[in-house]
Amino acid sequence: MAKTLGQGDRRYTELEFESIANAPWQWRSNASGNKTMRLENLNGVKKIRFTLCAEPAIPTQEVGLAFTDIQYSNDGLSDTITLVFNNEPIGSIVTTPSKEKRIFKGHEWNEIQSSGRVTMMFFVGEGMYHVDLVAVTDDWGVELDKIVLRTDNQDPNVNIFCGATYIQ
Repeated sequence: MAKTLGQGDRRYTELEFESIANAPWQWRSNASGNKTMRLENLNGVKKIRFTLCAEPAIPTQEVGLAFTDIQYSNDGLSDTITLVFNNEPIGSIVTTPSKEKRIFKGHEWNEIQSSGRVTMMFFVGEGMYHVDLVAVTDDWGVELDKIVLRTDNQDPNVNIFCGATYIQ
């Protein structure tokens, strides 16, 4: 379920990963919705496809988009998460590995981390677009809590996230 915060031209929309159809989720009391989505992806084949519905509030201008945060947990080595738009990488993060004495013991799955900004602002006209999230992980994977998208000039009556699918 997406939740939009902010007023005026600049808004932030949060999408909980566990709301994605057929997503494998885990109970986590520190996650924003008390659940995370587990993504184990050693070879980068599995992905999450977000469908974005851009509708400019001012029709003569484009909609600005920037992914400003991915919240996740990790209990192993670092994982790489990349966002792809039009078959081109637009931003990526490397997750924080577990603390040395706690690695692979399951103690850090409930410690939600924040990535900070993932992409620079990019602009699109009115229409439907796809952004893929691809993670390359260790054997234990990564758990995803939520993703935050900043929009500038998006019609406040149109949800920017109009779909999301887990592709295996």
